[in-house]
Parts: sequence; structure tokens; C-alpha cells
Amino acid sequence: MQILITDGPSGHLSQLRFGWGLGILAALLAIVLIGTASYAGYLLGSAESDDGQLAASMKQDLYISQSLTDELYVQKIQVNAAVDDAQDNLNALAMRLGLMQAKVTRLEAMGARLTRVAGLSTDEFDFEKTPPIGGVEDTENQREFIVPDFIQSLETLSDKIDEREQQLSVLDAMLLFNKLELAAVPAGNPVSDSWVSSNFGSRTDPMTGKHDFHKGIDLAGDEGTEVNSVAAGVVIWSGKQKGYGNVIEIDHGHGYLTRYAHNAKNLVKIGDKVEKGQSIALMGSTGRSTGPHVHFEVEQNGKVIDPAPYLKPLG
Repeated sequence: MQILITDGPSGHLSQLRFGWGLGILAALLAIVLIGTASYAGYLLGSAESDDGQLAASMKQDLYISQSLTDELYVQKIQVNAAVDDAQDNLNALAMRLGLMQAKVTRLEAMGARLTRVAGLSTDEFDFEKTPPIGGVEDTENQREFIVPDFIQSLETLSDKIDEREQQLSVLDAMLLFNKLELAAVPAGNPVSDSWVSSNFGSRTDPMTGKHDFHKGIDLAGDEGTEVNSVAAGVVIWSGKQKGYGNVIEIDHGHGYLTRYAHNAKNLVKIGDKVEKGQSIALMGSTGRSTGPHVHFEVEQNGKVIDPAPYLKPLG
């Protein structure tokens, strides 16, 4: 075996001769060196490839982790907002329910008052008891309440309560007006235990024996007996008048005025408000009188009228 070697720029060739054994060894050595270099290059390339895949995988994992973290943060904010919104709605419903309870309490009080004013049966109109209701259960058409249905039912009930409150307020005002109007109309007896000693109209004067006109009715009784107002009103006179002695005049409105004369003592003064049946004086015989009695007069629109139709038992 020979090997040609070029000598630099001159191009001179030199020859080396080896035996066959040494040549084969040299060839094997060259093959080993080339294989080693190739394998080293493969390992280096493989290592670089694995590192790149690992880095890419780690980068992908970090991206997924960050995405999940961001999504969880957003969901947490949404959950907190939903909880806050639900709490606000619950607070609003609680406030609405409180207002409705107050209105129902007011309606119950108003209903009880109207029952008394109108003279209705408390057994039939007892606002503290649940009204008797019932019916056959319809299982086919029954369904559970959902939140929108509940809120709508609450709104409808609230509107009905407002409507009923207005209606009852109007009715209450009407009944109260009627009651005041009735209370202002003379009706009753100024003295519970008395008898008529002189009627309204023409009569013979007990003092002079002459024919005259008696403007009221005389109700005789015991000295000091209580004299009561036959209607609600305001005292417009309380004092002495010629012929009447101690006298009280009460204006009841609607054109009505009543007069109570010959009292031993007046118990009310000018400007006092009096109720129907209230004691206003004590029976006496002051002024032009022959004995203890009450001279009772009724005027309507400034004109004296017969008190007899108004003489009813005090109620």
C-alpha cells in the first residue's frame, strides 16, 4: 500500500509505502474517527432538539397556566358581582316587604275603625283573622314559583294594597264626615230624668197669665241635675241673659244652634268644644222661672223650630 503526499505549492509528490497490515489498521482508525465524529454531531443535534422541545413544552404549559389563572380571576369577579347583586336584590325585597307589612298593619287598624264607625259585626269583619277560603287542589296546573314570578306577584300585591288603602281612606273620610254630620244634628234629651212642663208654641204665660209664644220646651227635674248637650259643637255663649238666667248657646254647624237656659251653674265657657251627651250645666231656676227646669231651644238657620222631633233618648 502506498500513500501519495503533495508537497506544498510546488506540487511535488512523495510516496509512502506501508505493509498491508498497517494499511488496514489505518483504514479502520479512519472509519472509527469518522463514526465517532458523526455520532458526536448526532448527539449534539439531538440534545439541542430535545432542549428546544422542552422549552417549547414549558412555554406552552406556562401559557395554559396563566390562561387558567386569568379565567379563574374573571370568574371570581363575576361570582362576587353576582353575590353582591343578589344581596342588593334581597335587601330591596326585604325593604319592600317591610313597607307592605306596615301598610297591611295600617289597613287592619283602619278596617277595625271602619267596622266600629259603620256599626258592622266584628265577627264578620275581624281584620285580625285570616278570611275563610279554600278549594279543590289542582295538581295538574300547579308549578313552582320562580324568581320573576315571585317578584311580579309581589308587585301586584303591593299595587292592590295601595289601591285598597286609597279606597278605605275615602270610605273612612266619608263615614267620619257622616258621623260628624250626624253628631252635629240635635238628637237626644238634655236631661235624662225629666218631664215636659211646657211645650213649644202658643201658651198662657205662667207669670202674667197672658197669651204668648213659647220658643222652646221646658224640661222639669231636680235641682242640680246634669244638663247635657244634644249634639257636638262649639260653645258661643255661656253667661247670663235677661229672662234666661244662666244660659248656654252651642253652635253645631249646618245651621243648627241649641240653647239651654235657667241653669244653676254653667260648666263650659265660650270657645269650648263639646261632644254629644257631654254635661254642660246643672239644672236650676235662674232668670224668669217658677222652679228647677231647663228651657231647651233649637234654631235652624236662625229660625226657632219645635225641639220635640229632636227629643230622643241620649245614645
